[in-house]
Amino acid sequence: MTGKVQIYFTSGAVSMMDKRPIKQFDFDNTLVGDSGDQVIPLYDLYGHSASYSSQRSAGFELLSWAVDMLCISPVARAMLRDAAEKEWDIRLEDDLGHEYCLYAEDKIIALSTENLSAHIIQSTPYYRHIFLVNFVRALRDVWHENRVDAFEENFTAESVLFLERMRAADIDVMAVYVAWELRGESNSAIWHHMIGSELGDMAMVYAAYLERDPTSHFTGCALKMCFATWHANELRVNKCDHDALCYMDSLIAEKAEEGAFGTQKATRLDVERLSCLPNTTAYLRGEGEDILNDPYFFGVQDEINQAHFMQIIDDQRVVRVKDIPFRSLDLARKIFPEDI
Repeated sequence: MTGKVQIYFTSGAVSMMDKRPIKQFDFDNTLVGDSGDQVIPLYDLYGHSASYSSQRSAGFELLSWAVDMLCISPVARAMLRDAAEKEWDIRLEDDLGHEYCLYAEDKIIALSTENLSAHIIQSTPYYRHIFLVNFVRALRDVWHENRVDAFEENFTAESVLFLERMRAADIDVMAVYVAWELRGESNSAIWHHMIGSELGDMAMVYAAYLERDPTSHFTGCALKMCFATWHANELRVNKCDHDALCYMDSLIAEKAEEGAFGTQKATRLDVERLSCLPNTTAYLRGEGEDILNDPYFFGVQDEINQAHFMQIIDDQRVVRVKDIPFRSLDLARKIFPEDI
């Protein structure tokens, strides 16, 4: 499989500190390996180091292409620079079960190749676009990771579920936003892919809103509509809630004795802060209170997720020792003193 992709930096897309020579990526089978599990600093991919110049692996070439593409988008470039400056690394993994995974303690982004070789991804536009969109999602998640404490440390279980949903929605909104910026720099293929993807409804709403009001790209109104559209898809919302509830279950199992969640309730500022862009504007500014009070955003409609959530609330009220639930921690200590 062969194929060539050229990256052209336009004068308006890249600042002076980001300018690098035009690169041509020749995606052929002469590259060595896929660099699976090889950890690469984002700082090196960003163009500041030649550490890997002698190790021209297919995985490194794929990541290098993706970084250069994202540097064309002002928003993606800002998120990429932020992650690089905070010393995050990246690697490819065959099958994560998700599009990407953050190992926050080690500051590692793991991008899934879905058991495809880097050669296949490199030489197939469809897979390249999926890979690029997931890279953007991961960078936005890192952006939040660098600025927001783990929700469970401060917030109640109800607020944790809600804020996890807000964060997931924002991550997908940023994927649409970056695709639109790339479209504006003559990279329309990624936008066409976005329209046909699982985020196609958000992309269409975003584009339609901009047609009616071109200034909404700068005021954040189009992003706000895109954010609302994310919640209109029940399957998307229910899957997000399911993943969050499973995560909350694991926290309860790990912290059975001390309590898994905090006591604070989410406020409008917590909601609006999640929508902050790299230029410090928040597209949900002034909307936080309405979002908190609107069942469209806050409610859990799926019956299975409702039951799961109520079980989590019940589990918080008990301490389990040897799979035996206790309402009183003191009583559990008296019966199983060596296990607590």
